[in-house]
Amino acid sequence: MDEVYALYFAMLTLEAYQSTPFHLSANQLHEKFENCLSIKQVEQIHNMRKILQLEIYPHPYVSRFLDRVLHSILHESSCKIQYFKNKQTTSYHVQFFKISAKFGQWYAAGIELHTQQHRVFRCDRITSVEVVEAESPFSIDELLRRSLAIYQSKDSIEFEVEILEKAKDIFHKEHYPSMSMESGDTAIIRGFYNPGEEEFIANYFMRYGCSVVSVKPESLKRLIQNRVERLLHHYQKL
Repeated sequence: MDEVYALYFAMLTLEAYQSTPFHLSANQLHEKFENCLSIKQVEQIHNMRKILQLEIYPHPYVSRFLDRVLHSILHESSCKIQYFKNKQTTSYHVQFFKISAKFGQWYAAGIELHTQQHRVFRCDRITSVEVVEAESPFSIDELLRRSLAIYQSKDSIEFEVEILEKAKDIFHKEHYPSMSMESGDTAIIRGFYNPGEEEFIANYFMRYGCSVVSVKPESLKRLIQNRVERLLHHYQKL
């Protein structure tokens, strides 16, 4: 029964997602699961569900093309997609190689074939997908091996941010492939960001608040200071 409980509560995490890459609904999955159990076992599971609280993050946005993106990855095909961002739609020819989920939101990583740039797309912003059945230039294993190298541009800026021990949980809850943390006498987050990602990196480190001990380089420190000043100015105007 411990294995049954583990499978059931793992299944409950799907409730956080409006969409999945699979053709199923959480309600239908619950129903099929419970049909395999005895009445007493179903009663035990329902009682456990009352007293075990899972932290999930319901997300209102629907990702309509997750199944097509998954299909293209499994068949090592490329896709022509339409992507809506900042009130405009842009076309991309992409070979996807990874689907990930964070806080109820789906993301797809791929290489844009025209520019050879690594990109991460928010899946609910993909408005159309046309799978190109022609042979793609890369295997999935190759793209996975070189994904971080693809992502780091030649103009990337390396950083080193020291944080208090108590703030390590913030890193463990959310960080990105371009970051790593070393723990010793102090906790140090090392990584890089590319040109154009300044707003993102400043917003990320603002989550650490007063738990930041030092920031290198000075340019990153100024980015965070500017973000704090804009936020302060915003609240002063309220």
